[in-house]
Amino acid sequence: MIDFKKLENICASVIVIAFFLPWVDLGFFSASGYSLPNLVNSMGQLGQAFSDNSEASTNYSIYIVYLVPLLGILILLFSYLNKPIKNICLAACALNLGGFIYHLIAESGGEIGMYGIGIWITVLASIVMLLSTLGYIKRDLST
Repeated sequence: MIDFKKLENICASVIVIAFFLPWVDLGFFSASGYSLPNLVNSMGQLGQAFSDNSEASTNYSIYIVYLVPLLGILILLFSYLNKPIKNICLAACALNLGGFIYHLIAESGGEIGMYGIGIWITVLASIVMLLSTLGYIKRDLST
């Protein structure tokens, strides 16, 4: 059974749920983490239709976003099997926080207004998971 007394398991569950919440929110339009790759490909095809260049350019790196819930599920699976989860937690935190910081600096130019609630919950859960994995936050509900 998955021990939800461990903060890492709670954070992994929150990350998986937040993946289906809006990550991009423009007011009139929002997209979850799950729908981002399809949205990016659709926008690329739309841009290709109006450009003089007929070559298709597909950005396959956007599919890395699917690693976010997969690593969260892997943490829960390893916890269920009573295997060590520290390295997977660190990898999940590195991917989530590194991807967010990269997008914040390189892609959005520091504009945070377009980020939806799902990405903020993912970042917060990743920070809590990182601090818990490294031992800075301890949560003991066994008493």
